[in-house]
Amino acid sequence: MEKELREKVSGDEVVFGVLDVKRGKLFENKNQDTSLYPLLNGEAKSFETIWKAI
Repeated sequence: MEKELREKVSGDEVVFGVLDVKRGKLFENKNQDTSLYPLLNGEAKSFETIWKAI
């Protein structure tokens, strides 16, 4: 999400993460490892293909 949206927002106050509402905890990705982007992109395309087929 951050990879796609970071350039569309301005300011340092923007935080990308996952909020666990039940526990009141915000999970931020402090590691800027981009090695999983190709895998995530493939997963998204797979999901899109399945969605279009149903």
